[in-house]
Amino acid sequence: MVVLLSPVLVQAKAELSGTTINIWSEGGSHVETCNTLMSSINTTYPNAVLPCISPFAGYCISVNSTINITRGGATNWTNFSVNGCELRMNRSASDSASNIVITSWGNFSVTSSNITTNDSARHSAIIIQPNSNFSMVNSFVSEMGWANAASRRGLELNSPAFAFSNNTLTNGYNGITLYGDANSSVLNNISASSNANRGISLSSSSNNTFTGITANSNYNGIYTYESSNNTFTGITANSN
Repeated sequence: MVVLLSPVLVQAKAELSGTTINIWSEGGSHVETCNTLMSSINTTYPNAVLPCISPFAGYCISVNSTINITRGGATNWTNFSVNGCELRMNRSASDSASNIVITSWGNFSVTSSNITTNDSARHSAIIIQPNSNFSMVNSFVSEMGWANAASRRGLELNSPAFAFSNNTLTNGYNGITLYGDANSSVLNNISASSNANRGISLSSSSNNTFTGITANSNYNGIYTYESSNNTFTGITANSN
């Protein structure tokens, strides 16, 4: 299991490669936030991240590129913390994705925030890759995912969720997908409703615990494939 150590704030490198913003630390660990991301990127790449106005959060940014959070060295964590923020991903075309990708030794924590898109017809995705850390609490995710294929299904976990509670996942393709290395996660008080395909999808993901789940008005409320030893308690699934 990957253990996230207390971060030491250091300078991060930010580079725009094609349509991807790559962010990594140059040494130790770096913490990037909604508040600092715009100034960090726009210093070198103007208009890659723009301010916006949100009725739900005190701070709002619109991102025109994929955000790729990765490590800068063998033990350098890069931490992306979204707290009290609305983060809007802006896709320019149907398959020109503007996504959030957390790779090995990346940490993504979301608290009391809203992640969505600028255009409801062009969804984005949140992709949590193996050997990364991910948590989401008291947050809202919408308009993520557009097809039943890897990296296109919406909020995708290929690594365990270390804290996932009191979240709403709606108007996407799948509300949340756990697969591969996303084992032994604990999800509490989740609403995964009104998604085009599945509210909750498990594929080769085992030993997870789901408590207080509402999965209404999806094509499939809860779907499991080649997954075992998952525990479901307090489930409401109607009109699927």
